Amino acid sequence: MPRLITDTEGWTHVKSKRPHAPPKREERRARAEREKDLDLERILARYQNYLRRWKDSTSYPTLVAFFEVTLLKLEDLQVTSCICTGLGSLTESPHLDAGPSASLWQLAILETMLELLGKKFTIHAVSFQDPAFNDLDEEVLQSKGYKIVQDPAASKLMTSTTFLFAPCNGWWTIAHSLEVAHPSLFIGNNLHYFMECYTLLGLGPNANRYRDTYQSFLTGRSFKNCPPFEGHVSALEGQAIFWKPDDGGVPQTGQVLEVRVIMEATGAG
Repeated sequence: MPRLITDTEGWTHVKSKRPHAPPKREERRARAEREKDLDLERILARYQNYLRRWKDSTSYPTLVAFFEVTLLKLEDLQVTSCICTGLGSLTESPHLDAGPSASLWQLAILETMLELLGKKFTIHAVSFQDPAFNDLDEEVLQSKGYKIVQDPAASKLMTSTTFLFAPCNGWWTIAHSLEVAHPSLFIGNNLHYFMECYTLLGLGPNANRYRDTYQSFLTGRSFKNCPPFEGHVSALEGQAIFWKPDDGGVPQTGQVLEVRVIMEATGAG
């Protein structure tokens, strides 16, 4: 099945080679256990280091300012739940020779967003779904009070007041969620890139269906591309924030967040 890859200049490329099947859960767990430092206490300590480095970055105050200046001032925005799909393993790299994955960074970014949204909204449930999770990943997330659900439970939890955080998810995964309900806030791959690929290439037998799903969601919504993050380029690369302006508001499109730090555009303008 084709995959979309966004390069460092914001261009989206289609990879037609079918990705390798992920290792079985038992294999992933055995691989994780080969690292002697991987226990709950040490992983949480590692995460706190990532969180500190994220908050020391130039991207962090930019994102905070955008939430405070724009999102939290919306009268019509409501957030009562959060669903995170496709985060990836927190305790192992996808390949034996790979460096640290983006997952811990993305968890730090997500928790920052939840903290900001919590200033205005009561978020009753935060759920995570990813077949890549091993037992230790689930233990980490559950220690933070989060719920683990199995595919396709996450999409069935979607409502119009959900914050959907789906970093680097495939177009089919996002489409399935949007077909259930349109979340009030979505952060993930820039769907306008997906729309361009569907229009130009007609990806797969469900291309028209997914294109219609995206178009329905995007109509009347604003979006801004996430600022680049120097700590791990893949954590926010090609990702965008989608929200609906208050009634009568004019949708904003395409700019990279430029609130406190001037950033170079990484997506469509």
